[in-house]
Amino acid sequence: MTFATPVEGRVLDRVVVDDSAEEWLHYWSDGNSIRAAGGPRRLRDALKSILDQLSEWQSTAG
Repeated sequence: MTFATPVEGRVLDRVVVDDSAEEWLHYWSDGNSIRAAGGPRRLRDALKSILDQLSEWQSTAG
Protein backbone atom coordinates (compact mmCIF):
# COMPACT_ATOMS: atom_id res chain seq x y z
CA MET A 1 0.00 0.00 0.00
CA THR A 2 1.29 3.47 -0.81
CA PHE A 3 0.16 6.83 0.42
CA ALA A 4 0.35 10.12 -1.45
CA THR A 5 1.91 13.09 0.26
CA PRO A 6 1.58 16.80 -0.53
CA VAL A 7 5.09 16.76 -2.01
CA GLU A 8 4.60 13.73 -4.22
CA GLY A 9 5.38 14.52 -7.83
CA ARG A 10 7.25 17.74 -7.04
CA VAL A 11 10.31 18.24 -9.22
CA LEU A 12 13.31 20.17 -7.95
CA ASP A 13 15.90 21.24 -10.48
CA ARG A 14 19.43 20.32 -9.58
CA VAL A 15 20.92 22.64 -6.96
CA VAL A 16 24.71 22.88 -7.17
CA VAL A 17 27.05 24.35 -4.58
CA ASP A 18 30.71 23.90 -5.50
CA ASP A 19 32.97 25.57 -2.96
CA SER A 20 36.01 23.29 -3.26
CA ALA A 21 37.05 19.72 -4.00
CA GLU A 22 35.89 18.61 -0.55
CA GLU A 23 33.00 21.01 -0.02
CA TRP A 24 30.49 20.50 -2.79
CA LEU A 25 26.80 19.64 -2.78
CA HIS A 26 24.27 18.67 -5.44
CA TYR A 27 20.63 17.78 -4.78
CA TRP A 28 17.51 17.36 -6.90
CA SER A 29 14.17 15.59 -7.16
CA ASP A 30 12.68 13.86 -10.19
CA GLY A 31 9.19 13.83 -8.72
CA ASN A 32 9.53 10.28 -7.40
CA SER A 33 12.61 10.53 -5.23
CA ILE A 34 15.07 13.02 -3.85
CA ARG A 35 18.73 12.57 -4.66
CA ALA A 36 21.78 14.19 -3.12
CA ALA A 37 25.52 13.96 -3.50
CA GLY A 38 28.17 15.84 -1.65
CA GLY A 39 31.74 16.04 -0.57
CA PRO A 40 32.75 14.61 2.80
CA ARG A 41 32.10 17.88 4.61
CA ARG A 42 28.64 18.50 3.15
CA LEU A 43 26.43 15.69 4.46
CA ARG A 44 24.85 17.89 7.13
CA ASP A 45 24.24 20.68 4.58
CA ALA A 46 22.67 18.21 2.14
CA LEU A 47 20.24 16.84 4.71
CA LYS A 48 19.31 20.30 5.98
CA SER A 49 18.74 21.64 2.45
CA ILE A 50 16.51 18.71 1.51
CA LEU A 51 14.50 18.93 4.74
CA ASP A 52 14.09 22.69 4.27
CA GLN A 53 12.80 22.15 0.72
CA LEU A 54 10.35 19.47 1.88
CA SER A 55 9.11 21.76 4.62
CA GLU A 56 8.59 24.59 2.13
CA TRP A 57 6.68 22.30 -0.22
CA GLN A 58 4.58 20.98 2.67
CA SER A 59 3.64 24.50 3.77
CA THR A 60 2.62 25.57 0.25
CA ALA A 61 0.61 22.41 -0.51
CA GLY A 62 -3.07 23.16 -0.65
